[in-house]
Amino acid sequence: NTADQLTLLSKTGAKLVKPDDDILAVVNYYLLNPKGDQDGYTMLSPKQIVNPDASWPDLSDLVAKALQKAGSKGISPKVEGRICNTQRQGKCLAVLN
Repeated sequence: NTADQLTLLSKTGAKLVKPDDDILAVVNYYLLNPKGDQDGYTMLSPKQIVNPDASWPDLSDLVAKALQKAGSKGISPKVEGRICNTQRQGKCLAVLN
């Protein structure tokens, strides 16, 4: 599977992903489940799961725990610019200079 115009962020800065580079991406199961619409990302498949027998935390459980911990003050999500489309306006830390 391939994608283009990807940039990885690391402690040393932004790095353009080359076409022959392998990357490990973390996604929720929704994007891997072929029975759903996968938000249009049909290039992902359950066969690509690394270590499928491991016990991984469920994203919805993590969010629920964070909301419970925050109580009435709630949580305040913010745009960090770590994941972005460099073709769109807005904060993006993945822009190579």
